[in-house]
Amino acid sequence: SLISQALGMECEKLVKAEQVHEDKVRAVTSADCGNGIVFADKFGSADALVTNERGVPLVTSHADCVPLFFLDKENAVIALAHSGWRGTVKRIGQKVVMKMKSGYGSKAENILTAIGPSIQLCHFEVGDDVAQEFIREFGENTVKKYGDKYHADMQSAIKMQFAEEGILPENIDDCGICTYCNSDFLFSHRATAGKRGNMCAFLELK
Repeated sequence: SLISQALGMECEKLVKAEQVHEDKVRAVTSADCGNGIVFADKFGSADALVTNERGVPLVTSHADCVPLFFLDKENAVIALAHSGWRGTVKRIGQKVVMKMKSGYGSKAENILTAIGPSIQLCHFEVGDDVAQEFIREFGENTVKKYGDKYHADMQSAIKMQFAEEGILPENIDDCGICTYCNSDFLFSHRATAGKRGNMCAFLELK
């Protein structure tokens, strides 16, 4: 409730879904206010939430996975997504844009996007199998070898998804902040070996 007060949101109206590292995008309305907060999650699961209703605050949680923010400034549509490596490979960011287009009439040139604090290439070590998934889906430029270990670049892969959907380069805001590098003040699952809390992303149409 302290965060809600600071952001000017009503805590009991927050909409949160169970996040399972998949690519489900859930359309949200005022009837869903309080989901996962005041009452049990009725969605089953959803790693992305989208709405065009005012006064419906969305929230997702993160601790290395990538928070993605979306705003259609013309049609007044917002979305939040939780994009871990599985969601990134399954193109959840791209699927949010597709949902905004098909479900809400959004045009790519009107959509603003932001990539929040998340584990970056410098520390996101992955196994050979995951690296091959990134290479297969996004090309060799989204992985890099440090010694004999692969590291994956989720942020570059996400930007590629946005570009494929026609999001303008100037409408992609990447904060470039690594949660692992800054684990003294940001929660990082990798840096703490799972002994951490969660950060949350919030978005609401006023």
